[in-house]
Order: sequence, then C-alpha cells, then structure tokens
Amino acid sequence: MARPAPRWPSHNSLYSTKGRLVLQGAIAGLAIGGVYAIIAVSMTLMAQLVRVINFSQAAIGMFGAFVAAYLASERVPVPLALLIGLVVGIAVSVLIGMILARWLPESSISARSAVTVASLLLLISMSYILFGTRPMNFRAVVSGTAFEVGGVVISQVTVIITGSTDCC
Repeated sequence: MARPAPRWPSHNSLYSTKGRLVLQGAIAGLAIGGVYAIIAVSMTLMAQLVRVINFSQAAIGMFGAFVAAYLASERVPVPLALLIGLVVGIAVSVLIGMILARWLPESSISARSAVTVASLLLLISMSYILFGTRPMNFRAVVSGTAFEVGGVVISQVTVIITGSTDCC
C-alpha cells in the first residue's frame, strides 16, 4: 500500500506568517535602534562637554536599575522604586560629571578617561557588594499587546520605547 504524499503548507500561508514575523521584528528593531540613538547622543554630548567618553555610562544605568529592582523586591511600590532608581542614576551621573568638569578640566584625556574607567569599576564593585552576583527579577511594569495590524502584533513596550525616543 502506497503512503500518501506529505502535505506542505500552502505557499501563501508560509510567506504570510514569515512576513508578519519579519515586520514585527523590524518594528521592534526600530524601537531598540531608537534607544541606541539616545545612548549615542548622550555619549556625544558628554564627550563634547568634558572632552572624554564616559566609560561608566552603562554602569550608571545598571546601578540605578539595580537600586530600583532591590527596592521593588523589598515591597516598595514599583513606580516609586523606578523613580528612586532614576534619581540615584542621575545623582551618580551628575557626581561623575562634576568631578570631570570641575576638578579635571585641564587634565589630559588619559587622566579623565582613567577617572571614568575607575568609576565604572567602582560602580560594578559596589553593585556586587550591595546587590550580590545573582540576577534580580523585576516585575514587568508594562506588558502585553498594544495593537495588532494585519496579524502583526505591536507590544506596549515597543510603542512606549518608540514614542519616548521620538520625543528626545
């Protein structure tokens, strides 16, 4: 007895599913690209102000995020934890900027770069000491589908990121 031929998905359904996934990925990529653009603008602004690239910029954001995650794990309301984490990140950034702009304005680029690398290492070390080395869970503040167009799902996070990067 002959076996029936395998049934393959129809040509249209195969490409429409892939097309939707590609479009969904492209839209999410635009949102992340906007975040990278903001990071690039902030690094350029910092480099123009103090004539050095701040190597600790990512660690400053990480430290503020760890503060927010820690506070949220200690039953502080999430919006308040996010606000405190943001304020801590801003305060650390201002402190490093003041050190570079006020105490080292005439120093060599190497000396100012060394200060930013030292602050990077300090923030990473402080994070290990204060928060440990295990990943911290943080409940999603925004999740779910914002809307769907033609089978392409656009998440609320993508809408918020795209909107906030367009504002800046």
